[in-house]
Formats: sequence, C-alpha cells, structure tokens
Amino acid sequence: MKIYFDESYPLSQDRMILGAVFISDLGNKPISEGFKKIKGKFSITHELKYSDLDQLKKLNAAKECLTLLYKTKKTIYFRACILPYSGTGLMSIPGASLNTKRTGLYTYSAKSLVLSHLLP
Repeated sequence: MKIYFDESYPLSQDRMILGAVFISDLGNKPISEGFKKIKGKFSITHELKYSDLDQLKKLNAAKECLTLLYKTKKTIYFRACILPYSGTGLMSIPGASLNTKRTGLYTYSAKSLVLSHLLP
C-alpha cells in the first residue's frame, strides 16, 4: 500500500486541511502509469497542483487524473482532517514554539489518519 499526504491552507490560514490517499498494491501500478501517461500527453514535467491550474492544459490534465482515480476507486481510499493552524488556535497546546506545535499536530494527525485506515 502507498499513502500520499498533502495539505491545503484556506485563504484565512487559520486552519490546515490534511488529506491522505491510500492506494492498495493492486491499484498502485495502474494509477502511477496512468499519471505518467497523462503528464506526458500534456507535457507536464512537474507536480500538478490544484493552486497552479492557470493554463487549459493543466486543467485538462487534472481532469484526466481525477477521471483515472474515479475509474480505480475500488483500489483507493481517502481520509482528511481539519486542523487549527493559527497561533491563536494552537495556544491551547502547552509549551513549545508555534512551529514545533504545528509540526507535532501534523505528525499526530498523519499518524491518526493512517491508523484510522488500518484499524477496524
């Protein structure tokens, strides 16, 4: 199984959305090969990011990637959580610097997402 994490920050940046995509061994190869094929078709040489869909070719590549994931939905699983990210929101965690609190919260939440998928 492969697990991919990514985070997103709303414009207010007072919270972080942490998402995890779990891909079974059965689905990993077809998805990986499919992404490579799509990126080649649209001449994309870097990571395709939602916030960077400023060209029609990138938008169309993203649509094809989502279609590929939808077609292989039996081999993937998605989980996400919303975390406080502002200094004010993290003040309830005692001690440590703001960056240490953010790192600790990210690590704890990533671990929790993995465990929620693996444990019944």
